[in-house]
Amino acid sequence: MTYRELLNKYKTIAEEKDLEVEAIKLLILELSNYDGASFLAHFDDEIENDKLDILLSAIGKYVNDFIPVQHILGYAYFYGYKLNVSKEIIFNYSSLNKGGGSLGMTRVFEQIGIIVALVLGGALLDLNKIVVVSMSIAIYLISVIPLV
Repeated sequence: MTYRELLNKYKTIAEEKDLEVEAIKLLILELSNYDGASFLAHFDDEIENDKLDILLSAIGKYVNDFIPVQHILGYAYFYGYKLNVSKEIIFNYSSLNKGGGSLGMTRVFEQIGIIVALVLGGALLDLNKIVVVSMSIAIYLISVIPLV
């Protein structure tokens, strides 16, 4: 199988599952160990079996298990910097609502918790400051429980 065939096959699968096609390209590019120009130069080359196994495993995690590309690779680029990524980092794809889970409602709860904490904190400023801060923190923490 060539890089072109691999990309076209999983591009179609990603589109059918309403996933980002660019994620497939990123996985192939990053795991092939080519830069952009070299990748295009080798686009029609046969993929070595061991490299193909790695690519198929990574792409399978993305299209079948809906694991974010950044978790599969273990890093993400941010303003040109390559940053390590752990499983604890949440990538908010709530607007995409793919893979069965969405962070949309948890963001709503988090925002409500912040607003309630601020309103209660402001309304109760005449009380003991430690009580007000404690209540505000407790309300906020309760509101972010769905994120855990």
